[in-house]
Amino acid sequence: MKCKNCYSELQRPGDYCLRCGNPNTDVVGIYLDDPVHVFCFFEGKYVGEETVKPVKSEDEGRKAQLAERNTLELVSEVIHRKRPERIIAQGIDPEALNRLWDAEIEYTEGLNSPAEFQKSVEEYLSTRGELERVDLRPLEKIGGKHQTVIGGRDTMDLLKTLGGSPHVKKRIPGPIEASASRKSGEAGCRIHRSDERGNLKISVSKGSTVQEVRLVTTAYDKGTGERVIKELEKRLEKTG
Repeated sequence: MKCKNCYSELQRPGDYCLRCGNPNTDVVGIYLDDPVHVFCFFEGKYVGEETVKPVKSEDEGRKAQLAERNTLELVSEVIHRKRPERIIAQGIDPEALNRLWDAEIEYTEGLNSPAEFQKSVEEYLSTRGELERVDLRPLEKIGGKHQTVIGGRDTMDLLKTLGGSPHVKKRIPGPIEASASRKSGEAGCRIHRSDERGNLKISVSKGSTVQEVRLVTTAYDKGTGERVIKELEKRLEKTG
């Protein structure tokens, strides 16, 4: 297979091109089996496959855990060659995969063979396009009649972090209200699940007050809204 940008020969299908820095895989599909199947997709189309022989242990407990971890590390090496933006997996422990690879990760279940998994992912990608991006500075995304936010600079920094996402169109702070459930002076933040149109709500609390901030996103349904939530959570983790 050749690089889609500079046409250099790639060692394996879907490899990231080290010569020109061009990705040739944007989604990796992982199906846990013997062997583990790693499928490469670019712009919704299948471009190639690799397999990984799992490390096995007949013992239970610590040795079995080490064998599973070693298998995932081998899979991670294959993923690293592709540099995907998204991963779709079946049969792999979500927490373990999240620790090994920093990408948008989704999980499937109930698919009974590698071929069925590949077909399902292809169909899924063909009906789920990339989200629109908004190239505005975070301060240009504030709207609504309530411009004041509780929590001072800490909250503003948090909203600036969320507003830095290219998939957030606008942040709309709501009115500040009293909260009977919170009494401490610490500020808190919680992202709610997406609504049916892909928009989100964030609850910001400080002491005995609470405020809801609405995020208008480029998501178009609940499923793509959940994708935006995962991206926002990663942004918050990176900023501490």
